[in-house]
Amino acid sequence: MPPSPRVLSPGRVLATGLLLGVAGLPGNWSAAQVASASAEQTEVQPGGFVSLPVKVGGATSGLYTVEAALPPGWTLLSDSVQLGGGAPALLSVYVPEDAVAGAQELAFRLKSEDAHTLDVNARVTIPARPAFALDFPSSARVRPGEHRTFTAQVTNTGNAPDILALKVEGNATLSTQRLTLKPGESGTVHVAYVQQGQGNADSVTLSAVSSAAPDLRQEAILALDVGYAAAGSGPQLTWQVNVSPVVTYQSSAAPLASTADPAPGSSGEPPSATPTLPGLPGGPADAAGTATGSGPWYWGGGVSASVGGALSDYATGSAAYGVTRRMDGTLHDTGSAQVQWAGTSVTLNTQDSLSGVGLGVNYTRGDYTFGVNASRQAPVTPGDSAVYVVGGGVTHTSGVSVTAAQTFGAEHTTAFGVSWQRPLGAFAPSAGVYAVRRDDRWGTLITQGLGYENRALIARQTYSYDNLSGAQALNVKVTSRQVAPFGVSAAATVNNVQGVTTYALGGQVTYTPDDSFVTSVQAGYGSDGFSSRVAAAKTWLVGRTTLHLNTQATYRAGTPGADAQLTATVPAGAGEYVLRGLLGYREGAVVYGAGAGYTRGAFRVAGGAQVQGDGYTLTGSAAYLPTMGAQVGVDLKLSRTATGLAREVKGSVGYATDRWNAALIGGYTDSDAPGVTGAFLYGAALGVNVSETVRVTLSAQRSGTDTRVALGAAFSPGGALNTPDAVVRAFGGRNAGTAEILAFLDTNRNGTRDAGEEPAAIRLNVGPCEVTTDAQGRAQAQVRPGEYSVQLGDGVDAQYTLAALKPVTVPLKGTVQVLVPVQQTGVLQGQLRDDGGQPLAGVPITITGPSGGQSVVTDGEGRYRLSGLGFGAYTVTPLPDAAYYALPEPAAVQLDGTHALLTTDLVARALLDDQTLDTTGLEVALSLPDTSVPPGVQVPVVVSVTPDAERVTLDDPGLELKRSEGSSEWRGMLTVPADQQGPLEVQVTAWKGNSGTSERALLRVDPTLKATDLTLRPFNALPSQVVQVRATVYGASGRVTLRDEDGRTVLLTADSDQSYFADVQASTQPGEHTLALMVGDRQVAQATYVVIGRP
Repeated sequence: MPPSPRVLSPGRVLATGLLLGVAGLPGNWSAAQVASASAEQTEVQPGGFVSLPVKVGGATSGLYTVEAALPPGWTLLSDSVQLGGGAPALLSVYVPEDAVAGAQELAFRLKSEDAHTLDVNARVTIPARPAFALDFPSSARVRPGEHRTFTAQVTNTGNAPDILALKVEGNATLSTQRLTLKPGESGTVHVAYVQQGQGNADSVTLSAVSSAAPDLRQEAILALDVGYAAAGSGPQLTWQVNVSPVVTYQSSAAPLASTADPAPGSSGEPPSATPTLPGLPGGPADAAGTATGSGPWYWGGGVSASVGGALSDYATGSAAYGVTRRMDGTLHDTGSAQVQWAGTSVTLNTQDSLSGVGLGVNYTRGDYTFGVNASRQAPVTPGDSAVYVVGGGVTHTSGVSVTAAQTFGAEHTTAFGVSWQRPLGAFAPSAGVYAVRRDDRWGTLITQGLGYENRALIARQTYSYDNLSGAQALNVKVTSRQVAPFGVSAAATVNNVQGVTTYALGGQVTYTPDDSFVTSVQAGYGSDGFSSRVAAAKTWLVGRTTLHLNTQATYRAGTPGADAQLTATVPAGAGEYVLRGLLGYREGAVVYGAGAGYTRGAFRVAGGAQVQGDGYTLTGSAAYLPTMGAQVGVDLKLSRTATGLAREVKGSVGYATDRWNAALIGGYTDSDAPGVTGAFLYGAALGVNVSETVRVTLSAQRSGTDTRVALGAAFSPGGALNTPDAVVRAFGGRNAGTAEILAFLDTNRNGTRDAGEEPAAIRLNVGPCEVTTDAQGRAQAQVRPGEYSVQLGDGVDAQYTLAALKPVTVPLKGTVQVLVPVQQTGVLQGQLRDDGGQPLAGVPITITGPSGGQSVVTDGEGRYRLSGLGFGAYTVTPLPDAAYYALPEPAAVQLDGTHALLTTDLVARALLDDQTLDTTGLEVALSLPDTSVPPGVQVPVVVSVTPDAERVTLDDPGLELKRSEGSSEWRGMLTVPADQQGPLEVQVTAWKGNSGTSERALLRVDPTLKATDLTLRPFNALPSQVVQVRATVYGASGRVTLRDEDGRTVLLTADSDQSYFADVQASTQPGEHTLALMVGDRQVAQATYVVIGRP
């Protein structure tokens, strides 16, 4: 049916019709000809109208009926037209909103009353309107260390085929990085997540970008609640137990530095820039304290347990208790418990066998919060009395609070008062007046505060006055937000206690014109005198060498000081040299020194010397510290102080895997100081992960005549359980309904269960509740009353789909039956490589089967995947660029119930191998990046020529390469064309005189890769939390840095030619924040993160 009449603006009509510039259209008369026969084409917007003017010569004037052959959904609005009289007739057609993009053929037949016919053909083009929908779970619960697969549904809601590039952020990987979808088609993406790290929350961000409209991007965030979960539904509790016993033998009471127990696969972070031995200070016994008891044997350690979670549908709670035995034989314990229920919270804390106890209760009703608390504090000195405190108060949402407290025992104090605190726009005022009684004397305590914040500055002022002690204090601090390039802060403090006044004034100014230079000036004056500091740092890039200069001058308590340190970092092959020099003046003596080091992968070597006054220090170290495998290191130190010359040498050998690690250490120390004799040090350490929850450590060490052996263990199981029914009833019970599930294999796809259709054992999600059906296809889900959708559970294989189901309404304490038809489908996947084994990215793969043909495109690793296929015979045909590869033969496969997931790998034979045209006798080897690169970037080109050539050129665009000094290699940078969509043929020529030798090779170009990219993890961060930054920059021509909103910069560390990383601290202010990725002075990308919580 045509749409209801509507008014179109003139611009819309002209844009969608053929009212202008169309003189006539081709047609056929049985006895006459069309006056003007010219084929025309125009662009028509979906949801608009197209009007085709028809003018025919030689036709009899009169009324003609119109018939039309139109695309599905198109509507003919002109069922008859009047021809004749010289004026054109208009054929009007309505174009639906969902019209498929592309050229569309329209055919019309006009019939007169005397049976004359005229055929008119026209072609119009529908422009593409890309759009898609991304359906991804918004929340889920995972166990610590769990591997979980989540499913996302992507639907092409536009009118044109689209290729969607997918990307995931977080501890997750994708089953495919690209989906090719026709209009209305949906695709499934599996996101494999691995829980890592600490904390009870995590997030995964899935994003999709349209290739038809690169600005069209959608993002979905999965918020993860990390913890254990018990089988079934309803309130659940999680529990955790930690047991860590330690037994130590020590031949003397003097504490020894023990051998270490580095975590498997890690040697620990060295405390200085020079390589440090793996596994030196800090062992399992150190954490338990120094043994001071009698006898050589000591034992200690700790035991702790915790449980917490939902006590009912209305209450939550937790409890924890831990006991530690120190090596001196003393026991220390702590406990805590908390319950929150219906506006009431109760908190209990204990320590040291109830010698210290605290109990607090808060209750909120309407605008008021009432609170009471009581505590007992253990005596500080044996024989003294304990201190007891009882208090209470009430707070209104307006910010007014009334409080009172009484102290008994060793102290006798009474206090009550009124306070007020409430944000008012940019201001945060507060005030309080308290009456205080100490030692039978009454007095007054007055407090006042004011805060102010805006986009430019932060100001804080506080004042307090206590007439009992005669003390008053005033503090003022004003800090400007960093507005590049300046930052300013100032503070003032005045205190008066019993007539004695102290004060301090201070300020700081910073200037940062760019990321390579920063300087600051600090000055302060007060009761302690004058102090100041001037500092500056500057970084230069000279060729490939980075120079960094740090300088400062200080003045404190009448003592001046100054120093300057210059560091040079020089790349050398796969490693780099670090050279450093120091010159300064400290504590009345000149200080100077120099050092040098070299690092390459896991290998490090360094040495240095420093002189201050009459003393000096010489150091040297070398180490090989891979994450896994053999590790070795040695440190040397020679120093002279006022007591004489000291000598020290230490070495270690170790081995580490992901399950165990071991190390042997040895060393010798000696000194000319009186009373000090030389001593040998040797020992061993072993750590074994018996399971995910059990680790055992053993260490032994001897230094001089002292021996120490320590055996330790750590056992940390955890889990979850359903809250006992008695506890649930005590805290308000359940408020749930039940959904009874019956799942079956819908073989005929009619949505109802017919005879012979078997039950389906499958995992499903009923709203937030995950259930697994049994062999009869049955399961129950208990959820709160409401409307829920039924979907496939996370991790279900792609050979199952679920027909669209209406939402299920679960009644209060009632039961609803849900019939779930499950349809089985097939999946075809594989990888396309060339005959050299290299993956081919961005290559179309056509899959033809019973329902026609579909296409996918290989991802960056050459992989393809197409799901949701019906059973039957299929052919898989790759279509690489025929200019570079021979077209492979199609692969024939069969999908059926026993082979629903098939993997078919394909090989394309390259037509262009590395080819050499030799006219000079030169041997030329061309080296290009062995991984795919994006269009528009610069990539290095390395050419090795033997014997010597006079010059080497990159033939297109005629760039002459430069020779590396002292080698046979020639280097240059090739710019990949911005519109390059596939492999790029690269040819170089080595010349001797007018003769040259050429070589060709292919550079793999993947248009889906980004030249620059910036990702942050986590996307949601707490104030000051560490945010992991990962960046991709191809062909960086300067320093790669990160700049925040205040202009502060952080230098990123490169872990490959184009990958960079850094860990930065999130802002303290809640809200959205932006970080910019800089290459030199140019911004190339940016990313945002959100700070949640309070500052």
